[in-house]
Amino acid sequence: MPMSPSNGSIMDLDTELVKIKAHYCGDMLITDLALTVTFVELCEEVRTMCSVAKQQPITLKWIDDEGDPCTISSQMELEEAFRIYHRTKKSGLLLHVFPSIPERPGMACPGEDKSIYRRGARRWRKLYRVNGHLFQAKRFNRKAYCGHCSERIWGLGRQGYKCINCKLLVHKRCHRLIPQTCQRLMDPVMPSQEPPSDAKSEEVDLPPDDTEDTDGIPFLPHNCTVDKTEDADTEDIKAVVDGIDGIKLSQGLALGLGDFDLIRVIGRGSYAKVLLVRLKKNEQVYAMKVVKKELVHDDEDIDWVQTEKHVFEQASTNPFLVGLHSCFQTESRLFLVIEYVNGGDLMFHMQRQRKLPEEHARFYAAEICIALNFLHEKGIIYRDLKLDNVLLDHEGHIKLTDYGMCKEGIRPGDTTSTFCGTPNYIAPEILRGEDYGFSVDWWALGVLMFEMMAGRSPFDIITDNPDMNTEEYLFQESLEPQKKKHTDQLLQHFTADNMRPGFSPRGDRGGRGGSRGRGGFGDRGGFGSRGGGFGDRGGFGDRGRGGFRGGRGGGFRSPEGGGFRGRGGGRGTPRGRGGPRGGGRGGFGAGRKVLVEPHRHEGVFICRGKEDALVTKNMVVGESVYGEKRMSVEEGETKIEYRAWNPFRSKLAAAILGGVDQIHIKPGTKVMYLGAASGTTVSHVSDIVGPEGLVYAVEFSHRSGRDLLNVAKKRTNIIPIIEDARHPHKYRMLVGMVDVIFADVAQPDQTRIVALNAHNFLKNGGHFVISIKANCIDSTAAPEAVFASEVKKMSSENMKPQEQLTLEPYERDHAVVVGIYRPAPKQKK
Repeated sequence: MPMSPSNGSIMDLDTELVKIKAHYCGDMLITDLALTVTFVELCEEVRTMCSVAKQQPITLKWIDDEGDPCTISSQMELEEAFRIYHRTKKSGLLLHVFPSIPERPGMACPGEDKSIYRRGARRWRKLYRVNGHLFQAKRFNRKAYCGHCSERIWGLGRQGYKCINCKLLVHKRCHRLIPQTCQRLMDPVMPSQEPPSDAKSEEVDLPPDDTEDTDGIPFLPHNCTVDKTEDADTEDIKAVVDGIDGIKLSQGLALGLGDFDLIRVIGRGSYAKVLLVRLKKNEQVYAMKVVKKELVHDDEDIDWVQTEKHVFEQASTNPFLVGLHSCFQTESRLFLVIEYVNGGDLMFHMQRQRKLPEEHARFYAAEICIALNFLHEKGIIYRDLKLDNVLLDHEGHIKLTDYGMCKEGIRPGDTTSTFCGTPNYIAPEILRGEDYGFSVDWWALGVLMFEMMAGRSPFDIITDNPDMNTEEYLFQESLEPQKKKHTDQLLQHFTADNMRPGFSPRGDRGGRGGSRGRGGFGDRGGFGSRGGGFGDRGGFGDRGRGGFRGGRGGGFRSPEGGGFRGRGGGRGTPRGRGGPRGGGRGGFGAGRKVLVEPHRHEGVFICRGKEDALVTKNMVVGESVYGEKRMSVEEGETKIEYRAWNPFRSKLAAAILGGVDQIHIKPGTKVMYLGAASGTTVSHVSDIVGPEGLVYAVEFSHRSGRDLLNVAKKRTNIIPIIEDARHPHKYRMLVGMVDVIFADVAQPDQTRIVALNAHNFLKNGGHFVISIKANCIDSTAAPEAVFASEVKKMSSENMKPQEQLTLEPYERDHAVVVGIYRPAPKQKK
């Protein structure tokens, strides 16, 4: 039996490894296993790692790329999990371990709580398993030495690892190199790690958890005085705070939650909630950003908090940026007290005004330029300029807010290639995966100015005509001649020569480095601008803020991700009609003759061969989206490429195979797809509607959104929208009226989500196709009862169900409902 790398004394550097993250009883146990590990070996490793008796039955569930739990009970299912993990290139294979088995296949394990699969639902203690050791990240106060290299462990935050069994201390970089096996009975302190007798304990235990999520903002209960802080080892706190006060002091007391009156909630986000508060001492009103520590458990998330706090501090000296008043923390939350700007954001005012006069747009743009220039001079790239983040104060001046996507420490000439930002404002060089600098902020400003004066996005029309992607065309119909002249002159300084062919027709302008003395802000004096423009000093950022990963619809997957076994096309599948023949490619029986014939659903086809399969005509020849098989057939003198449509990964394909009467999606259709995930089914819908149709793909998760954006790069009929579908007003400027809404959101309020979007975007008489996953709505009720309840909710929202199909051959708790939208007639006054 091959030795697992986590247990062996020598690791074969040529062995391909897969990182396993096993969740068990509140801990996340992390280890590396060979990709060739068997199911039996995996179970043995998990039992040892989780200290489960050999005779105790266990259930392993892994989280797929759509966020759904899937049971691993055989070698075939393990290989499928590894295959998808290898394709998606994720940071690790996520396993949930249960010390029991379900009563019947498909049911939940005893004690299994569906909420644990949601990102941030539970805070896990991370333990790294190497050679029997269970290492935990720790913060060390005084002298501590590595048990492997004997060098001192130093730095900010959680500098090293400590074995929870034998108390061995090591660097993070050394923990994989430890040759000795953990011995629980060995001395608690290694000889090379013995601290001096006059030193304090090398480890600092911070409440409520001794290591987790307190970096950068000192821990002070709200009733703790400065004297008490000295008792809590002030020197260590000062070392972690990175040279800043961390909190504001008032009459010898540290500000805490008890010093503020909480008025109301004024905003919510994926990571934080914003409260309106009043400081009791002087009755001054502030906004308080509250971040739950349980959502900030990764090192990248901690970096985000540190960066946002630091930018808030620097922004306090600029009149056009929201600044920081104070910060503190309790056992469970981090608090940033910032300026309160009470005039609403530009999105709110645009929704009321539709368009802004040129003078107003120029005024706001001038102040935004000053704010961006200030950040750039500080070496900070903003990266998230949009209408929602431009606030107005009581005098009508702007203030930029939300620094979660900022990047600090950018020096002249630095560049980066991180893909992040809000889709409608992302610069072309980001979309192409190229390196970029400060210029991306100026691109976003140009988009925002267009929105202010035209009342819509410059990119709400997707076309294959290159002449329609030029500045002249964008401004031809939207702006008055005088506005076109001023805006065109200004954007000459913001437009990169290399953004894409045809967009910058006036030749090389030296990049989007910012305004250089010329421009349309000559009458906007009095803002403290020093002139001299806004030079491009490069750089972007190394991370984007991830949204919560909510429950996704539980797709279907075959054990080996391979063939489709033949129900043909369901009821009414045409058989026997002639069709093009060709040589199979990519797994459809290479070298064999196959027959492709139309399905009764227009735009869908059936590939007849050794195994029948659903296919769609590939809109991007030569490209796969999720590793699906492709084939080419000869039709006359031309070859046409088709893509296999796996019903185990797409509920729409499963519904077609199940015999649904109508899907209402055909060539030329405009479709809104809610819950687009990484674009698996979206790509096939793109194939069906063709270049004459459109697919508005809405996805909330930023991680899945990155994959979706990559799909949309080559499929020009897909418009990706990375936003919460519960708030359709946030993307109303991007979406026109649609013929069909397809929803696969798998949320308890999914019917309400679909109804909100139908009221805004679905034509009268348009259709909807809703996938229902019963256990995502109510895991305690029978699936039939859940389906009946959801159908009743649809009827109350003017959505008339016409057909309901249970996807029984695949998962009994899945159903698809098809219907028509007929809103009530408006009452005449």
